[in-house]
Amino acid sequence: ARLEALYEGSPDMIDIHDDEGQIVDANRAMLTELGYDHEEITDLAVWDVDEQMDRTEAFEIWEGLETGETVRLETTFRRADDTSLPVEVHVRRIDVQGESRFLASSRDISERKAYEQRIERENERLDEFASIVSHDLRNPLNVLSGYLHLAMETGNDDYYERCERALDEMERLIEDVLTLARQGDAVDDAEPIDLGELATRYAEDEFGPIDGPTDGPVVGDEPGTGGDVSIDVTVEADRTLFADAGRLKRILGNLLRNAAEHGGGRVVVGDLPDGFYVEDDGPGIPEDRRDAVFESGYSTSGAGTGFGLAIVQSIAEAHGWEVTLTTSASGGARFEFTGVERP
Repeated sequence: ARLEALYEGSPDMIDIHDDEGQIVDANRAMLTELGYDHEEITDLAVWDVDEQMDRTEAFEIWEGLETGETVRLETTFRRADDTSLPVEVHVRRIDVQGESRFLASSRDISERKAYEQRIERENERLDEFASIVSHDLRNPLNVLSGYLHLAMETGNDDYYERCERALDEMERLIEDVLTLARQGDAVDDAEPIDLGELATRYAEDEFGPIDGPTDGPVVGDEPGTGGDVSIDVTVEADRTLFADAGRLKRILGNLLRNAAEHGGGRVVVGDLPDGFYVEDDGPGIPEDRRDAVFESGYSTSGAGTGFGLAIVQSIAEAHGWEVTLTTSASGGARFEFTGVERP
């Protein structure tokens, strides 16, 4: 009775299966976490629950275990609703009334995995920043040094102007690198945001007036100027999502300006079943270059610092979203953001 109470009261998920992989019992924690009742889970084999388990490998592991021995594994369970759960599993061979059984004790390691992914992402960013400092900043520094030397030798003001341009380029690079660093921090203070309202307000502020309700197509009366670019924006989004408002505006701003600077005069912001998209009617981006455009310093036009889309991807990842570049119906670029949480 005491062992039964410990088994049922354990906060860890525990199941017992035979040497053919058939689950014969599971405790309350496992049923609750995975969303099965007892009858349902005992109709399943281990590999019906374990997404990563290979049958041949599983049999090899079980056959190599002596009674009382334990093996530790990290894997992913599939819940009844088809969502995934990363777990650490300890499998032990036991004897139940003369029959060989395996007792598997599993623990949710979602937080640990998220932390590990965050550390990995931070290390990748550090490597990226080191590359930027050693390469991207070195070029304008060399230009500055060369023209400064010529200016001092000749006294020609043209060389000083070129030095100033090199300094401006360095300043833009530094600003973008700092933005990349700050915007990539994990989002801890997400709030409900009306995407249509935010996109409309931002487009009006940056690219000219927009008429119409946010729950239907709305288009600027005249192309806005947004500084040195022109663009019409249509907002078809009608969803509320959890996001950092400032960083979401940065995504929209970078994509709208990117479209305008590459010939996309009309941009649509719309909904997806699990996210949203921003698409334009410009020339699009060839399939073999779509991964490269998210790399820091990559530019298709030779203008700018090439950090705009890297910042977009960094912000998306900070929210736990995935951003994918495809082709719009008109042949332009279409950026799809998925995995977006809704209130």
